[in-house]
Amino acid sequence: MNDQLRIGDSEREAAARELGEHYAMGRITTEEHSERLEQIWAARTAADLAPAFADLPRPRPVDGPRRPGGHQPTEVSPTPPTRGTLP
Repeated sequence: MNDQLRIGDSEREAAARELGEHYAMGRITTEEHSERLEQIWAARTAADLAPAFADLPRPRPVDGPRRPGGHQPTEVSPTPPTRGTLP
């Protein structure tokens, strides 16, 4: 991703959630959390988000460690209801 491209609310919300995880782990103080949230909500580009995380570890991969051979299990999503059916 080009760091100079503009971001939207979904990217800011994801960054705020990630920062909240760091706060919950005790890596930053309440004051630092507030200051960094202000940076996140004011960010216009991905590059603007970077300083809020510069001294924090990156989150672990969601899907866990890779399996040898590059084959990963796939998640099967439920079949969506057909049109006209109530959930």
